[in-house]
Amino acid sequence: MTVMQSTAMRACLALTAASISMGAAAGIRTEATRVIYKEGMPEATLRVENLNKVPVILQSWADTLDEKATPATSKAPLTVLPPVARVDAGKTQVLRMRLAAAELPADRESAFWLNIMEVPASTGDVGGGALHLVLRNRLKIFYRPKALKAAAASKAPEEVQWSVVAQNGGWALQAGNDSPYHVNMIDASLVEGGKQTAIPEMDMLRPHTQAMFKLPGIARMPAGATLNIRYVNDFGGVISKTVPLHTP
Repeated sequence: MTVMQSTAMRACLALTAASISMGAAAGIRTEATRVIYKEGMPEATLRVENLNKVPVILQSWADTLDEKATPATSKAPLTVLPPVARVDAGKTQVLRMRLAAAELPADRESAFWLNIMEVPASTGDVGGGALHLVLRNRLKIFYRPKALKAAAASKAPEEVQWSVVAQNGGWALQAGNDSPYHVNMIDASLVEGGKQTAIPEMDMLRPHTQAMFKLPGIARMPAGATLNIRYVNDFGGVISKTVPLHTP
């Protein structure tokens, strides 16, 4: 076999290994898509199941919605136990989140990321061409003070004040969330006369804040427009609603 043929075969094996690693990495399943940590609870828990045919190593930590944070640099007042765990094929692991000594706001929710980094076990040596992919899954943790109730949280998305406002020579969608709850938006579309304009970069709405989103392709103030929104509730369900636009 020539050097070129050997190199080509190693490249082919590397691609095959990458495909296998991706499939294995996709085998981690959590029992929920978010965690609600209520004040007064000794801890919040989340069960993680390994659906792969091989063991995996899980490394878990919380951060303050900082994508660049690592277990060493995170400033979140939450400890995740165990921080590292081996989960055999077909088995489950319970992650326990405990609040460290910290003063969190009592009049609104606080939000964090739960990071679950998954390292699949090696499926064998392919002559130095194997690729082992490490994937990180992220779920939101919402710390909810005692004064805030779940029933009110379910109504918060419908109480957001949406309006179209002038911005930098164009138009933008303004979202006013006066509630103490986070509103977990998926997407939104402006509807005017049968025409829909998708709003790019829709994001979570934080408590007691206003957020602005660009409206591409809108040359004038829309008349009689409505807004189609999709958001996620406490149980991970996707809710679709049509809401009015208000005059700011």
